[in-house]
Amino acid sequence: TEVDGGPTTEELLTSAISADVARTVTLYRAGAQTPTATGVYLPVSRAVVTVSNELPGHVTVVFNDGSTVEADRTQEDGPLKMYGFPADSKLPSAPSAVLVPSSEVKQGQTVIGISADGRAITGIVGKIDGEGVHAELPGLPGGAGIVNLSGELVGVSAGTGLFISAERVDALLSLMQ
Repeated sequence: TEVDGGPTTEELLTSAISADVARTVTLYRAGAQTPTATGVYLPVSRAVVTVSNELPGHVTVVFNDGSTVEADRTQEDGPLKMYGFPADSKLPSAPSAVLVPSSEVKQGQTVIGISADGRAITGIVGKIDGEGVHAELPGLPGGAGIVNLSGELVGVSAGTGLFISAERVDALLSLMQ
């Protein structure tokens, strides 16, 4: 529905999905033919964040447009890993990722994620607590980002219905500066 000449819910949803798709990447171990993890590309920071205990310090990142760039782990916080790109890397464009503090996430809010096979999945925030944001988005791989209807990053999937909050992502980004 349209409110006061603003975008319709469908326009918000398709725009948020488009932003999430553009920022979803696949990470590979060097020389591997099968993906090791899914991640979220943060273009302004020239970084990728993921949740994985299976990744080495050096990975190949495959972007949505099919391009690949090598990256090295720069920071970590438990299973949350941050990879940065060399300064001379040519990176694809993608919408910048506004990180939403969990204090601004509301129970019952719609969130969207992209499955490993590229399907858009919607869910509802069930709970927000000290662990992070809890939402059911079946089929969403660990490391995938969830966004709100504005396409802003709410969290990164720990693979169990738990999403590591954007604050923890922001804390790793601040260590890179």
